[in-house]
Amino acid sequence: MHTNTDPHMTIALATNQRLTCAELPQANNLWRIKGLLQEALGGVLLQRATIDAAFDNSRDRQYYMDAMSKTLGWVERSGDDFAVTAAGAAALQSASIGDATFAHTVHAQLLASNTFYAQFTHGAELATVSAALAEEFGISASTAERRAMCIQAWFNDLQAARNNRTQPILAAKIAARSNDAKGMAQNLWDGIGTEIQPGMVAARMFTEVLDEQIFSVHGSACLVSGLDIAGISVACRIKPLEVCRSAEAIDLHNALVLESRLATLFERGLISFADDGMVKVSSRLATKDAERLGLRTGSRLRVEPTTTMQSYLGYHRANVFIR
Repeated sequence: MHTNTDPHMTIALATNQRLTCAELPQANNLWRIKGLLQEALGGVLLQRATIDAAFDNSRDRQYYMDAMSKTLGWVERSGDDFAVTAAGAAALQSASIGDATFAHTVHAQLLASNTFYAQFTHGAELATVSAALAEEFGISASTAERRAMCIQAWFNDLQAARNNRTQPILAAKIAARSNDAKGMAQNLWDGIGTEIQPGMVAARMFTEVLDEQIFSVHGSACLVSGLDIAGISVACRIKPLEVCRSAEAIDLHNALVLESRLATLFERGLISFADDGMVKVSSRLATKDAERLGLRTGSRLRVEPTTTMQSYLGYHRANVFIR
């Protein structure tokens, strides 16, 4: 590998961007970057107001916009806004097809454009890539390790998506949206207090705000049937809101997207889910009725529950589900 201790040494990217030491990625969640790209107006313009609303501090905003514009070359500055480039349009198109297609597209881009990312594909250890970064750019070992950890996080997330391993993808998506959910929902929840009553304005606003984040994580299709018809799917809380502590109420792990009929059964305890996502049917739901709803032996969630989600499912099985 060619070495150069000049911190301004550059690496040519396939997108014709130039990556300097200062522009090595510091935004470690690719799914948050993907979500921000998908907010582009008409798929062509990412507005400054949208960017500002997505972050609660200027440091994260800078990290993620640098990753989008300088590392990935998906957007370029246009006044106060950012215009989507050809590379960004390709990423958007692949994202519209599915997580695996998006992951294959981004993996190919990074493999061709970033030698440090490529090292992880060849089985390099974190320490090896960190040392290479420190030598290449003349940066401290601690700074090199942070940059290497970010690139490794991208590699791990893309590998999971390319191999259809749903649990780490789901965990990354929830992490990408958690700050937004907390920032928007916490004040509303505090205003509700401990009582959730139908018709309360604050309660309705809270659920609307959080529902938007839940759908952004899971999509609009039912996580059991795959049915994706506008207005049919419901954002369900696994542990009911009325018994949630504040942190649980705004936790995106505490949620599923189900079609309305299955959502009603879930909320009434007539179905639940095992830790591996397998559907459990109450003895009070007749087999013929379950089958009419598409619930058969082997029915399961289309994603593998995260560890935190499993704890909420355990609560549901113990306290809501009617065996």
